[in-house]
Order: sequence, then C-alpha cells, then structure tokens
Amino acid sequence: MSQVPDTMTVAEAAEAIRKSPRYVRGLIAEGRLKAVRLSERGHWLVFADSIAVLLGVKAQRQHSPEYHLKRDQEILARMGLL
Repeated sequence: MSQVPDTMTVAEAAEAIRKSPRYVRGLIAEGRLKAVRLSERGHWLVFADSIAVLLGVKAQRQHSPEYHLKRDQEILARMGLL
C-alpha cells in the first residue's frame, strides 16, 4: 500500500514560507511548487515535499516509516489479508 503525500492548503504553504497566498499561487503556476487542484475555483493542495525542496530543507514526515508499516499491517490483519 502506498503512502499519501503530506499536503497543505495555499494559506498554510504561504505561512510556511512567510509569503502571501498570491505568491504561492504564482509559484504553483510557474511549476516551482507541486500542487493538485481540487476545484475549478482555484482551490489547491500543495505537496509539503515541494515546500521543502523550495526551501532547500529536508521534508519532515508526520510519522516514521515504521509507524506506517505497523498501521498498514494492522489494517491488513483486520481485513483478514495477513
């Protein structure tokens, strides 16, 4: 099972890099930030890893790989697949 990448709203991304939401949308338009568009009205989710790349820092994960492995195994066990 693959992991869903950590994401944040444009407002959260703007706060993280201490810029305006408009600036963040510009970075998305330029392709400097990876994001997925949620609606035609312009709602975006920005991938946290792309913020880390932009800032030149290592991305922080909310949980360790061991946590995700254990969680996945528990889910598979409950489903009777393990």
